Amino acid sequence: MPITDRVKMLREKSLNAKETLSSERAELLTAFYQQETGMLSTPVKRAKSFAYLLEHKHIEIYPGELIVGEKGPAPKTAPTFPELCCHSLSDLDILDTREKTSFHVEPSTREAYEKTVIPFWQNKSMREMILNEMTDEWKAAYEAGIYTEFMEQRAPGHTVLDDKIYRKGMLDFQADIDQRIAALDFLHDPEAYDKREELKAMRIAAGALIRFGERYSQLAQNQAEAESDPARKAELEKIAQVCRHVPAHAPSDFHEALQYYWFVHLGVTTELNTWDAFCPGKLDQHLLPFYDANKRDEAEELLHCFWIKFNNQPAPPKVGVTAAESGTYTDFAQINVGGLKPDGSDGVNEVTYLLLDVIEDMRLLQPSSSVQVSKKNPDKFVRRAAKIIRTGFGQPSIFNADLIVQELVRMGKDVTDARCGGSSGCVEVGAFGKEAYILTGYFNMPKVLELTLNNGIDPRTGRQLGLQTGDPRNFASFEELFEAFEKQVLHFVDIKVRGNNVIENLYAKYMPAPFLSLLTDDCIARGKDYHSGGARYNTSYIQGVGVGTMTDVLSAIKTHVFEQKTLDMPALLSMLAADFDGFERERQMLLNRTPRYGNDDDAADDLMVRVFEAYFNAVDGRKNMRGGEYHINLLPTTCHIYFGSVTGATPDGRKAWTPLSEGVSPVQGADRNGPTAAARSVAKMDHARTGGTLLNQKFTPQVLANDEGLDKLVSLVRGYFKLDGHHIQFNVVDAKTLKAAQANPEEYRSLIVRVAGYSDYFCDLSKTLQDEIIARTEHEGF
Repeated sequence: MPITDRVKMLREKSLNAKETLSSERAELLTAFYQQETGMLSTPVKRAKSFAYLLEHKHIEIYPGELIVGEKGPAPKTAPTFPELCCHSLSDLDILDTREKTSFHVEPSTREAYEKTVIPFWQNKSMREMILNEMTDEWKAAYEAGIYTEFMEQRAPGHTVLDDKIYRKGMLDFQADIDQRIAALDFLHDPEAYDKREELKAMRIAAGALIRFGERYSQLAQNQAEAESDPARKAELEKIAQVCRHVPAHAPSDFHEALQYYWFVHLGVTTELNTWDAFCPGKLDQHLLPFYDANKRDEAEELLHCFWIKFNNQPAPPKVGVTAAESGTYTDFAQINVGGLKPDGSDGVNEVTYLLLDVIEDMRLLQPSSSVQVSKKNPDKFVRRAAKIIRTGFGQPSIFNADLIVQELVRMGKDVTDARCGGSSGCVEVGAFGKEAYILTGYFNMPKVLELTLNNGIDPRTGRQLGLQTGDPRNFASFEELFEAFEKQVLHFVDIKVRGNNVIENLYAKYMPAPFLSLLTDDCIARGKDYHSGGARYNTSYIQGVGVGTMTDVLSAIKTHVFEQKTLDMPALLSMLAADFDGFERERQMLLNRTPRYGNDDDAADDLMVRVFEAYFNAVDGRKNMRGGEYHINLLPTTCHIYFGSVTGATPDGRKAWTPLSEGVSPVQGADRNGPTAAARSVAKMDHARTGGTLLNQKFTPQVLANDEGLDKLVSLVRGYFKLDGHHIQFNVVDAKTLKAAQANPEEYRSLIVRVAGYSDYFCDLSKTLQDEIIARTEHEGF
């Protein structure tokens, strides 16, 4: 159906609202803890603070709304989380004045921070605690850009909901909790007291969400009584009825199902600023029991309103240097459609196609959308997604549902739990509703090779950071060099994991999340918090960055130093130190006479596999502090820009301080034999042993302009997935358009591109990131 006037109005307001930083949550949390005594961090106290926030935060129902509730006091206002990372006055000034993706900071917000928030939370935040506990070697590697650490700014909790809230209301969860408390064995279980305290906290959190719904119900009823327009009066009365029923009880219709999820989403993202935002998971399968095909138009309008709610939630802004560099409002909430049912059969249904229509209609940055493609899904489904992709806003991304099951089962998941899982955030996989899968940060593989080529010294700073693995000028073979690289990777992974384990313990001890816990199996059964190993599965991921750059660097060294001997190692190192100044002829040789990853050339691709194996072996299977294991992802979000900015010139001809390759994609412009050859190269990696990989491809619009182009795109996806590729996504735009937008941004404000695991407005990206997207290989055919 056409977009209604109501939806047009709400969408326009969402698009035009200015992102604003709100101190409301920080002030309320401070007020709560100022009146408390004793430890700030017990589960019950955390739950009571959560209840206090939901009871006292400002609520509003705006004209025309059908789905109600905002994370901040108004649309596009971002709360802050001083218990995790307390913004300084300098941070607020940076956020208010940075050129792109700024957050407006009202004088009253700055005053609240100066007089109330900062004085109370200074030296109490989790970020300060983490940095105080890290070793000098951890800090040195962190500051050098060898890795990042997610949890010094955001809480763990990168997770996705399953279908439990569509079967249970919060009163049902409380009944489950009561039953579990009654079964505790204080005589024989030494953890019985701790379990009871955690369960009591979950019960308080469930009650807090019920009360939150009651507040909205009363507000809707009050507005209905004052409303003179009969149509709007009936809508408000319906909203009041919906909010009286959910979240206290399981939903009984489509409207209640959406509103219940939205209350839960606000609850999770109010409790803590979970890295990446909470996600609804397989929304098409969750909503199918509530869908009435005779009321399709009504359901579609509700979904349009639901989409706008996601778009109203900018990601919580960062602190410190990241406040200046972080360049997106996107909070990475991802909606899965398609894929498999729990029994392994085709999961596509009529709601799947309804959601695809909504994605195309709304054309919003948030929520992100993904299609989960199985060999059991019809081509009609993939083709419908392809039609949206060719409109050129980078959504939906496409995932291999069958491979995701393999990935999760390899990690130890039950096959049914694996089928009920999928992707979230950028490309990471997990067992929805049953897993705490924590992203711990990015790992800069090319930087580690740079240190290897300098005997463990960082040439940017002159500091000895790595092992002394030998002067590379004395390496007699490529194998010696690669063995030295492997030792350095293992050394820095050791340092990062030691730090991660301390951080996981700090979150378990000082930052319980009782509301998120009650939503995650088996936290109630175990009486343990999400951060303490309560979930059924507990994974820690470290995301490797720069596979394409690494491959081409090794290929250049192997080809030109050890095989063809067109260069010797001292000469190559001198060129790198000079950033190729005076060596342009040699640089062009490295760029153009070296086997390059992305062209279905085994000479390069075999090296990519070796890089993969080295990183996998360094990380996979290590034990974390929550009873789970470490695994790898290969994705950068935009960290390939930052990592490139701290990495000097590399032997593939890349200039110093420029971006690395992104995801598992080839180096920008290096894949010259077409998209199929690129996909075949990437597929030589064993994606099944990862928890997610990211492949970007770019097509000119003309390639997909007709049915033949769409059919070829579907064949490309199917072919890549038959080779066990994990994920692929597309930009459909030409470099000419991007360059015009860069030169005249006001004329291209609505131009959306796929960046990494998310889409964003091209004109909101940094110049460096814009240039990187422009430089990606532009395919003009298949």
